[in-house]
Amino acid sequence: KDIQRMGIEKLGAYLYGSKAMIILYTDSYLQKLWTVYELATFLAVKPLNKLHVVPVLLPMVWIIGLLIMYASGLVALLIATGYKFASGVLIGGLVPSILFVPALRRWAHDLERIPQRLANFTCDGLLCMYEDDRRLVYGNIVELMKAAGLVETTASEAQALHAFELMVQNLLPAALAIRVGRVGFSYSMP
Repeated sequence: KDIQRMGIEKLGAYLYGSKAMIILYTDSYLQKLWTVYELATFLAVKPLNKLHVVPVLLPMVWIIGLLIMYASGLVALLIATGYKFASGVLIGGLVPSILFVPALRRWAHDLERIPQRLANFTCDGLLCMYEDDRRLVYGNIVELMKAAGLVETTASEAQALHAFELMVQNLLPAALAIRVGRVGFSYSMP
């Protein structure tokens, strides 16, 4: 518990010293106080291009996609060589395809929920594994907002938390949309 508290207290310094941040994104990521605070802190001290968002579904989508490509290639090869049971192999290619669609659909729903979750973002509405840590994280948020010059140094906790909520509502949807990409996977042209 003490190590965890020290980690919370030093998160800003740790993120400042980090070169990049990789988020293993699930739908619950934006529902937890710790993860939203961590993300906002990172974006306050590092440029957006140092943030990498990887959906947890991505490995499954890639594996299923590779299976589909393999099955399709196998079917094409069998048809080209006159194999009589190619239609049976074609069905084998449909099974991975059928599994691929729900994975993509789930990721599309997760992407759709990002702006919805953030539009109504409040610190009090987030989950916190240990409620005792909520006060500590709130204190860190206040310090972050003051240090970043986003509120006056004389601002109250309520004012700083409200400014943080507005920052999350306005900054994170666009930041996540840019880092995830229009179709749910980030990409860049060389």
